[in-house]
Amino acid sequence: QIFEHTASQTLSVYAAPSFAMRWLMPRLHRFALDHPDIDVQVSTRISPFVGRRGTPQATLDIHAWTDQADVVMVFGDDHLPATAPDLHVEALMPLSITPMCSPELLEGARGMSDPEDVLQHLLLHDNRGLRYGTRSFWRQWLDAAGVSAPNADGGPRFTHSLLALEAAIDGMGVVASTPMLVTDALRTGALVAPFDLQVPLGCAYHLISKPAAYERSDVALFRTWLRAEVKRSRHDVPRRQPAYA
Repeated sequence: QIFEHTASQTLSVYAAPSFAMRWLMPRLHRFALDHPDIDVQVSTRISPFVGRRGTPQATLDIHAWTDQADVVMVFGDDHLPATAPDLHVEALMPLSITPMCSPELLEGARGMSDPEDVLQHLLLHDNRGLRYGTRSFWRQWLDAAGVSAPNADGGPRFTHSLLALEAAIDGMGVVASTPMLVTDALRTGALVAPFDLQVPLGCAYHLISKPAAYERSDVALFRTWLRAEVKRSRHDVPRRQPAYA
């Protein structure tokens, strides 16, 4: 069995760090159990926003990465396919944002029953909104909730959503971020989402492959498994108090 494993087929994946650590890696064992003959090797890559208008360097990054990996998984907007028409680009996971915090913070003296109550807490900033050329996640969500907040830009800023989410789990404050990255934490109660309002971002995590890699059977199996895991992640998670409509 050991010799058979060493002869297994290798599938290389490049992924954004937060996506890899918070979503992909906690689930990858299920693919390994279903397909023990496929050895998935995951590496993380850090780059500017991929697919944003006005960033031709993004196209160069995509092609450089697909030269080195069978599957590239990156965060991008709906312009991403147009930046690399010779590659196979699939929107895997459309994203939305909502406030999230630890259950201890929610149940404390300054709880959150209305959207404006988030302003009583330290706002943690997942900086993808500003870094990728749009408004901050907090600005987008507060505007959609009808909350006027001139000082909503104050608070710690985190380049990687992983760090912002971990700070929220640790009870440091409230983060406006993408719940799809922390469905397990929401399900177990390590994080809670106090409000129903989720604001669509117009962005998604994308799968990108060169045509030759795209046609391979192991890459096709990996894509099918990823789609099933995304569907599984969309199951409702428990909430700790009446939701805001």
